Parts: sequence; structure tokens; C-alpha cells
Amino acid sequence: YRDPADDGAFRVSEVCGNCKAYDQTEDMLECIGDESGNLGYCQLYKFVCEASYTCDKWVEGGPITSEAQKDYKDIL
Repeated sequence: YRDPADDGAFRVSEVCGNCKAYDQTEDMLECIGDESGNLGYCQLYKFVCEASYTCDKWVEGGPITSEAQKDYKDIL
């Protein structure tokens, strides 16, 4: 988990905010207490992370924004 500016091999499109494991459901955002939209919950690493950051486990197809999308277990 890191700031993409610190990663020379980073792709601009591969940020937490569009990762398949990035949970931004209404319930999760209420739990986190974030109204800015800049935070979400990583379902892979189990922590709150910033949308503009990246990590080595980034998965195409996100973020999770509805309860219907919460079948993230198939990404592991």
C-alpha cells in the first residue's frame, strides 16, 4: 500500500479507488465516517485505504458500491 507517486512501475489506472476489492458501499462509508469519497475499505487486506493509493494486489473491476457487488471472494 503506497502513494503511486512513489512507484515507478505504477499505472495511473491501478489505484485503490477502482479496485474490485475496494468497498465503498453506503454502509461501509457510514461506518468509516467518510463523506468525501476518498476512503474505502480494502476487502483483501482488511483496512481503510485512500482511493488514490495503490498496492500489489490491485484487481480490475471495482469499486464495490452496492450490496449486490459484494461477492468479492472470487477475486482472491
